[in-house]
Amino acid sequence: MFDLDLQKLNEFIERPEEYFLTGMIDKRIAWSIYIPLRLAVKRTEYISTLKIPSDIDHRLSGVASALGTLSRAAIGLGFSKGTSGYFTCKNCSLTAGHIIDFPEHSVVAIAFPYSENYVEGKIRAKSKGWVWKNKVLTGVELELYNEGVKRSIENDNVLMGLIMEFFGSQVFWMGIRNFDKIVFSIKDVDGKKYNIIMFELNRLLKKGMNFLTERGIDFRKVPELIFDIAEKIAQKAPPLPKVCPYCGTETHTEYCPSCGKKIK
Repeated sequence: MFDLDLQKLNEFIERPEEYFLTGMIDKRIAWSIYIPLRLAVKRTEYISTLKIPSDIDHRLSGVASALGTLSRAAIGLGFSKGTSGYFTCKNCSLTAGHIIDFPEHSVVAIAFPYSENYVEGKIRAKSKGWVWKNKVLTGVELELYNEGVKRSIENDNVLMGLIMEFFGSQVFWMGIRNFDKIVFSIKDVDGKKYNIIMFELNRLLKKGMNFLTERGIDFRKVPELIFDIAEKIAQKAPPLPKVCPYCGTETHTEYCPSCGKKIK
């Protein structure tokens, strides 16, 4: 039964052009729904909770309900409904992700704890050619204020490859919106400072999905690319250690490794 549930769940997740389009006339991918649900399947060990927007159209609401039932049965992770897409993380450096769908684009913001190795600035894609026709990604440029983090990213070939692959999924629309940037900032959330990584995505029409597929670009992997990029960058700016009030030991863990007491 477990294998059948997981197989069915994967069938949904691998066909966004059939199950994750919203809109009355111009039907576009709902990243606010697709990203949390795909990450629940593809990055299960790192996802703690999920939310999807409550104001989705009737057809997709039925799909979402079916997916919720399947995901609870197959991977033990269901979801609740809120005002936008949202997920919280575990067993990794990230805290949470927030996805908002606008009429023609989506914004994804991923948070991780602030530290002295903060990340501010942007990574900008360089391209040439015409939108929708012959756009070509020619490279990326790091405009980051923290030189240590900047050098660490530049020297990480795996991370740079992920960044290039992400921009490759957006390149044909660069010049319309901020699809050519990954933006880093620091914000206060509920009284705590967080590093925020922001991605902007084109809400693809079905013809846009077909356009990318014909060119060998797998747009379905965008959620994993975003997650993996954010996770690798967060690892390069680890949070400041906590100091145990009982024995003075510095640690990143919830319980002190020296005295074993919980650090509040």
